[in-house]
Amino acid sequence: MKISKIFLPIIALLLPVTASAMTLTLEKTIELANDSSLMAFRYRNMYQAGYWQYVSYKANRLPSLSLTATPARYYRYMTQRYDSEQNIDIFRQQQMFSASAGLEVTQNVDLLGGSLYLETDLEYMRNFGQNKYTQYSSVPVRIGYRQDLLGFNAFKWERKIEPLRYEKAKKELIYNMESVSEQAVSYFFALALAQAEYRLAEENVASC
Repeated sequence: MKISKIFLPIIALLLPVTASAMTLTLEKTIELANDSSLMAFRYRNMYQAGYWQYVSYKANRLPSLSLTATPARYYRYMTQRYDSEQNIDIFRQQQMFSASAGLEVTQNVDLLGGSLYLETDLEYMRNFGQNKYTQYSSVPVRIGYRQDLLGFNAFKWERKIEPLRYEKAKKELIYNMESVSEQAVSYFFALALAQAEYRLAEENVASC
């Protein structure tokens, strides 16, 4: 079926086609509407937002690994000190270089609403002042649990709500895509009827 130029603006509301003439079937019209129309693009993006929110919820249920590090830190300053031999306060220059790194594994606990963590860290410090010295500080393993004493258990409610939100997003996508198909069908038959009336009018003019 050839699409007359006069009806292209109607189809353009749903289908971003620019050809001056093309052949469309009902099945092709529905396929183009679901694949390339602006409304279908919008509905798919709405579903993607719900999908990634659900993926984020699932990711929060998995252990997380985080690394914190300060590769280099340098201090150079003047500090006031008491000299017992001279019985006076004097200024001394201090220089210090330090570095630190830490590794932490965290697991959220839905039942309690807190987080269980396992961490280790190492610190290094080198002093370049009058008394030069080097220090190390290390925590091989630290195990702990973080829990808010006040408030509600957000993890517990997310476990109940997020799967329902995702199911809602999937059903809304199906419903919205069906509405796009329905609108495409209505445009298709409106165009077919208009073309039939146009050809009939041409035949009447020719007869007269």
